[in-house]
Formats: sequence, structure tokens, C-alpha cells
Amino acid sequence: MTLRCNICWRLIQEKAFITRCRHCFCETDGRTTFLQSRECPACHQPLSRKDVRLVVLEPPVESKEMMLCGYSPDDALQMFEASLQFWTRQLKVQASFEAHERKKVEEKARNVEQGLQEKIRELETQNKHLAAANRACEEAREAQLREYRELQERHHSAVRQKIRISDLYNQLKRKNDRLTMDAQAVQSSIGVPTLERASASPLPFFELPKSRTGGFPHSSTQLRLHPHIPGMASLLLPFVRFCFSPRF
Repeated sequence: MTLRCNICWRLIQEKAFITRCRHCFCETDGRTTFLQSRECPACHQPLSRKDVRLVVLEPPVESKEMMLCGYSPDDALQMFEASLQFWTRQLKVQASFEAHERKKVEEKARNVEQGLQEKIRELETQNKHLAAANRACEEAREAQLREYRELQERHHSAVRQKIRISDLYNQLKRKNDRLTMDAQAVQSSIGVPTLERASASPLPFFELPKSRTGGFPHSSTQLRLHPHIPGMASLLLPFVRFCFSPRF
């Protein structure tokens, strides 16, 4: 069994101050206390010099064997009874101290538990708010994703339409180039003057003389060609004959 100082409650290793009221104190607290006052710091009972004693807790074996030698059995029993009362009192004091410490620890544990419960509730509330905000963000993200997909589809459609228009433009351009080349080839084959020469000459390609009735002639023999286009008659006469036919 070990003793604890009834002031600082540290374990007493070698020497202890023992009082008649069955209290014990470590050497440091005992010297400080009993130099200032002559009362027990635990129960405040007045003490005299004889009521306080500094004892060695672990005396040598020889001292233990000779400690009670010379005392009568009644005196030895009386000292033994006082020792038992001291230890009984110390056990009660230490049990009371341990109960007090246990209450303090339990109270501290309850306070810590209450604080943890409040923290848990606060974290749960924050978690709910974060979950709601996360759901709102997910909904906004889905809406933006749908909008992005729609814009992407429109872009792809516009790109496809641009490709079709570009292909159509290229086809028309190639067709126009072919027609231009064909027209140039026909003009070069029949001897048609170029655009500069035609624009420089204000004369028409052919003249249609009026008939006696005032209308256009219906006979190809009356068509007078321009002297610069001798080969156009064979190409234009069928067209003129068809345009100025009487059925019109």
C-alpha cells in the first residue's frame, strides 16, 4: 500500500509527516505548512509539536525488528491499533479523493460529450446545407450541360450547312467556269469579237429591216447581217425564224 499527500495528492516515497488526526503529508508540504501554522491543513484541527511526527515509510529490516521490542504487549497492541486506524482513515480519505476526482473526470467527460454532441449537430446542419448546395450545383451543371449540347448540335448543324453551301458554291463555280470556257471556245470558233471590240463598236450584230407593212420581215432573205459577223447567220437564222414566226 502507498500513501498520498493529503494536500497535493502525490505519492509519498520516503518520509511523511503524520498527525494525530490520522492525516499524512509529503515532506515538502509538511515542512511548509507546519512552519506557518500548527493546525492540520486537511481537517483544520489544532495540533501541538507532539501531535506531528516525521516518519520513515520504509525503514530498514533491523529497525522493523527492533521497533516494538521492549514494549509490553498491551502497548504493542495499542500501537498496532493506532496504525490500523491510521491506515483505515487514509483509505477513506483516498477513497473520498478518488471519488471526487472521478466526479470531476465524469463532469469533464459529460461536458466534452455535450460539446461533441453540439459539434456533431452543427456538422450535420452544415452537411445538410452543403448537400443542398451540391444538389443545386448539380442541377445547374446539368442545365449548362444540356445548353452546351444544344449549342454544340447547332454548331455542328451550321458547320454541315456551311459545308453543303461551300460544296454547292464550288459546283456552281466549276459549272460557271466550264460555261465560260465553252462560251469562249464558241466565240473563238465562230469569230465573235471580244468584249472590248464589241463594246468599242456601237453597231448591232444584225439589222432587221422593216417590211412594207411596218412589221418585221418573216423571211430570212430580208435579214441584213453586220459585215463584221459573216458566220453568225447560220447560227442566228433558226432562232430568228422561230421567234418571228406568224403563230406568235
